[in-house]
Formats: sequence, structure tokens, C-alpha cells
Amino acid sequence: MAEIPKRAVQFRLEVGADSRRALADVLFNLAIQIDHEGLSSHSVSGGYDSGYEQWLTMSDGPTHDEYVAQLNAWLEQNKTA
Repeated sequence: MAEIPKRAVQFRLEVGADSRRALADVLFNLAIQIDHEGLSSHSVSGGYDSGYEQWLTMSDGPTHDEYVAQLNAWLEQNKTA
């Protein structure tokens, strides 16, 4: 089986939090950093009520249309009979 196609931007996150509110705060703050292009490719952070490790990978491609074509080809190739 071929590798599943990936989009141009990949983000992986592991979060630990003491409450839903603390988790929401982490996600909100990360979203702001991503939007303002202030997030590095890897970081670890911890505080009073939450902590996380994140990985961000940015590539020039595939474009959206290329990704959809790759995904459709992968789905066709891996269809169960």
C-alpha cells in the first residue's frame, strides 16, 4: 500500500491540560501564533495548567488540486473489492 498523500502544511500537537478551559486556551493561543506566522517548526511549552509539544511542517506543495488528485488516486488504488 502506498503512503497516504499529505497536504502542504502538516501540524502535529500533543497537549496535556488540567481542564477544558486550559485546553481551549492552548489551542486559541496556538491558532493566533499560526495565523501570525510566529510558530516555529518545533516547540515545547508548559505552564501552570497546560503543556504541549508541537511540530509544524510547511512545504511548497502539493497545491489543493494536486492533493485532491493524489488522494483520489490513492483511494482508487487502495479500494477493497
